[in-house]
Amino acid sequence: MSSTIQIWEEILGDQVFVFRGERDSSDHSKRTIVEIRSRAPLLKRQVGARIPPAYREALLTTWDDSRSNPGTKAIVHGYVASPVNSIYLYGEVGRGKTFAACTISNELLQRGKAVRFETVSELLLDLRDSFTAEGVSEKSVLQPLRDAQFLILDELGDLARNRDRTASAFSSSRILTLLDSRWRTGKPTILTSNLSLDELEKWADDPRIASRIGGMCTVGGVFEIEGRDLRVDAVAEEVEAG
Repeated sequence: MSSTIQIWEEILGDQVFVFRGERDSSDHSKRTIVEIRSRAPLLKRQVGARIPPAYREALLTTWDDSRSNPGTKAIVHGYVASPVNSIYLYGEVGRGKTFAACTISNELLQRGKAVRFETVSELLLDLRDSFTAEGVSEKSVLQPLRDAQFLILDELGDLARNRDRTASAFSSSRILTLLDSRWRTGKPTILTSNLSLDELEKWADDPRIASRIGGMCTVGGVFEIEGRDLRVDAVAEEVEAG
């Protein structure tokens, strides 16, 4: 039975080793190093893009199917191949939405694209702080997100967690303003949420947010990520290993 020859990457410290050979073989003589490159340029861009440290090694070449849900890699690969429109990734907690979004981010950064990662909860905190912080304005918080070539807006479902109508109205209006700005200028946005668009329309203060996202993502840009809870699996593996 012939073995499959593959090309893959392994990250060791600040270096990326590109191998060619039989990846699953325990015999290291069946693999050769075809390239060694520094992570520093990518790492510098990741820091600037605010990619969380836990997701900086997320790349298609290091993707592990056993640690993701079926169909997720195809979504990521398809978007990276043609990053033109916005996409909406939704599903229950722990399904790998943020990992998928950060893999897209890292792949785009490797290709020289400008990316910005932001969680909705942190964005809303920054906006509220802008009312009291000296030298910080609402515009200074939102403008970098409006201008980013690609924006990852993580955990949009946080909009629906606050049942304070005043706070919810404030949050929804700022998110809608940001999405409208990016839609008008044709800048792609990658959004993640634990809510479907129908659920978001029901629970967010402003139903126009779900409508705007639907328009931004066009046909085929809304994906549900289903499967097992990967966080539970990770904890179980740690317990078993310990």
